[in-house]
This record gives sequence, structure tokens and C-alpha cells, in this order.
Amino acid sequence: MLPPAAARCLAAGREYAEAFDGVTILFADICSYTTISSELTPRQVVALLSGLYDRFDKLCEKHGMYK
Repeated sequence: MLPPAAARCLAAGREYAEAFDGVTILFADICSYTTISSELTPRQVVALLSGLYDRFDKLCEKHGMYK
């Protein structure tokens, strides 16, 4: 989910900085997360969050976005 140039720099141990004219920031809240997570096993919580992150990643890829 990184721009290829950023991935190459980071893999080589170098810093990467780029300027953009515009960006979008997503803040997502899982309603009742505290209650939900208290009723699930740790494995189920990880599966829930992993599934959510996977969906975000697929949407980023579909729309040509980076994170």
C-alpha cells in the first residue's frame, strides 16, 4: 500500500518524503468496540480487525490510493 518509490527507499533503509497538493485522511470508529471486544476472544478480535484492515486495503488498491 506504499508508493513504489517510497517502498524502495524504505527497503534500502533511506528516508522518503514527498509533497502532495491534496490528501485525504480516514478516521474510522468501530461503534461499541469496547463492548464487542470484551465479548469476543482475543483471536476473534484479531480476526475482526484483520478483516476490516483487509477491506480498507482492497478499497485503496481498487481506487489507486496509498496509505
